Amino acid sequence: YKEAEKELTTLLVRYEKHANNGDAIWELAGLCHRNLRNIRKAQGVYVRLYTDYPKHGRAPKAMVQSAYLLEDGGIRDWAKAITEYKKYVTTFPKADDVYDRLARIAYLNRDRLGQHQNAIDYYDKAFAAKPNPKILWEKATAAERTGKNDIKRAAYTQIVQKFPETSEGHKALRGLASILWAEGKKNECIAATKKIVAKYPKSPDDLYN
Repeated sequence: YKEAEKELTTLLVRYEKHANNGDAIWELAGLCHRNLRNIRKAQGVYVRLYTDYPKHGRAPKAMVQSAYLLEDGGIRDWAKAITEYKKYVTTFPKADDVYDRLARIAYLNRDRLGQHQNAIDYYDKAFAAKPNPKILWEKATAAERTGKNDIKRAAYTQIVQKFPETSEGHKALRGLASILWAEGKKNECIAATKKIVAKYPKSPDDLYN
């Protein structure tokens, strides 16, 4: 594989303006990544592809691969990974996987950097891209870690109103009841708990929450 890497690198230097260089760079990145396990070099080669050949068919995937290698792919530079994902959603705003990248930015902010407000902002953007209860639940978790009960309550309420029949809808009802109890609003909490028991009669846990 080292010989193949050397040959590709030589060809790219010798024929620096060749029409197929984008394909060769993609091949070199894959070689460094999967065969030679040189993660940092592979990440740099992916950057070279989308920078030098932004209209190449592999440019979007190269940018995603670069971001992945910067995070769980091995380099573990969370801040740079976030920057790369942001670049992706800005450069390719209509890509089919924009939701996934926005959700990943939110996750990295919340679980890797502890930047919960940034996470909340990106969970909102992910929800706008693809409304679903799971992303609202993740947003509520980020809000809980900052002690922002108003944001958590709003997320739970949104889940209950928009996605009442989902498992997140069930958990959100319980979450709202817990917030009411913590705030000393016992009558409202009891009313909410009765609503949960009526809606989910086969869930005995609700009798004890």
